[in-house]
Amino acid sequence: MITDALCCVPPQNKPVGDELTNCRKFLRATITSLPRLHVILALGKIAHDSTIRALRLTQREFPFGHGTRYTAVDNEHSVEMVSSYHGSRYNINTRRLTVEMFDNIFQSISMILRESRDILVANHDSLDSSPREQFSYKAKQTN
Repeated sequence: MITDALCCVPPQNKPVGDELTNCRKFLRATITSLPRLHVILALGKIAHDSTIRALRLTQREFPFGHGTRYTAVDNEHSVEMVSSYHGSRYNINTRRLTVEMFDNIFQSISMILRESRDILVANHDSLDSSPREQFSYKAKQTN
């Protein structure tokens, strides 16, 4: 599934805090509606920061960086969050983000999904299909 941290295109494509705050409830609702969610890929700092806030975490403890990986956990569930530079033309042209860097992000996500599949197979009785609306997450940096 693909979703946005921002529901509309702001003027000059530069979102302000109020717009992100207003849209965060939709991002949180999307996250909590996916009980089998294992990985979130945040493309860019805006997506990273908004997702961190949607998970009720702090940016100070979980700063953005290309390739950062955090595990958000509650009592019964966890979700991995991986962040990458946004694939904008500017980031590609300035080589802030290269094809190799982006490929490495997806290799990392593939590894996380393989690990989570193995865990799910081993713990198939513990699958919970209920939404996670009531959960609050604590996270740890895993890279």
